[in-house]
Amino acid sequence: MQIELTKVVYSSHQVRTIFTDEELRGLAESIKENGLLQPIKVRPTDQGYELVYGHRRVAAMRLLGWTRCEAIVEEIDDDSSLVQSLAENLQRQNLDIIDEACSYEMLVERGYPLREIAELVNKPQGRISNRLSILRLPPQVQELVRVRTGQHVTTTEQGGLSPDSASRIASVARTPDEAIALAQKALDENLNSREIRELTGLLKRALSPSEREQIVHTLWRITDKQGDDKPSGENLAVRQNEPFGQLVHRKTVWNLRRLDLEQFDHFTIGYSERSLDQFIELLRLARVDLVADVRSVPISRFRPEFSKSNLAEALIEQGIEYVHWPELGIPTENRRSLRLADLFDWYDTHVQPGVRLTQHTAELSDRRIAFMCVEVDPQSCHRHRIATCLERIGLRLLDL
Repeated sequence: MQIELTKVVYSSHQVRTIFTDEELRGLAESIKENGLLQPIKVRPTDQGYELVYGHRRVAAMRLLGWTRCEAIVEEIDDDSSLVQSLAENLQRQNLDIIDEACSYEMLVERGYPLREIAELVNKPQGRISNRLSILRLPPQVQELVRVRTGQHVTTTEQGGLSPDSASRIASVARTPDEAIALAQKALDENLNSREIRELTGLLKRALSPSEREQIVHTLWRITDKQGDDKPSGENLAVRQNEPFGQLVHRKTVWNLRRLDLEQFDHFTIGYSERSLDQFIELLRLARVDLVADVRSVPISRFRPEFSKSNLAEALIEQGIEYVHWPELGIPTENRRSLRLADLFDWYDTHVQPGVRLTQHTAELSDRRIAFMCVEVDPQSCHRHRIATCLERIGLRLLDL
């Protein structure tokens, strides 16, 4: 219906705090030229109408001198008004990162669990957790996330932090001062997202204040601009604190970067002795776009991050698709009861991977697949039997 703009009051639920005069003039010009393409939404009050959503449109129409506009008028309570306002704003592509985080926080304060919020705004639950963690950072660091000029910038080269990097800092910083120091370090040394991930991972394992201070204030010079590893003498002191698994992973990455990975059609990979971040880093390095889980039961009691639902969500956030092909797995009872050599004989006879793989010829021809199982050592895992079958038909595979 048509309502008078003078009777519209702003809602306290407004979350889009940033819009410049230039943006407002641009919106006003668009409305003047094309009309109001989408009506605002209000709820009636004793004094007039309270905005549910459309704050920027109202500001632009008032700038144009409009006195009336089209609006959806609905009788709704405070809770529904908040939810609708936030949900509508969260669908906007250019919503500021901090405003987005504040929106999620308001819903959490209203008692909404993350799962329901994810369904409500149609966004991954991991993204919501990521944004909420940023609010734990001091304002000086939050501003570094706010000033980024591109939502998908993953390094500090534009003078800001990506949401993922800011979230990692929030997860390890014990004090606001430490968070500020970490953010400043990332900017001063121009650390990329991988380096920030490794830096924060090292801090998670550092317990004493002196050890943490050494890590924060020691140069983190892992690679030069050409990508060749040239550790500084100062950085060697930091690396001595790293566990053996991290050093092995670094060596694996170093070697893989010197291979032409495009010459391989598909890959195999195990996750034992690896973190989820390391697992994903190897997949991204090989430009894998589909992970085929060949475990019979895709649940890991001791490594829940590698259970089906958690892993699928983490991979999707990285643009990698997840599928589960249990027909290529080994049932738990057989894995426990048979010796390794007998196990592979049983696998070739009963599973017949060569036959099973013919069910996936479309994926094998169109996708870059990593066949995933548990053991890091491919010789102690049935995925090497899958690789052998594929190599027999002319495909080239590499274990990551």
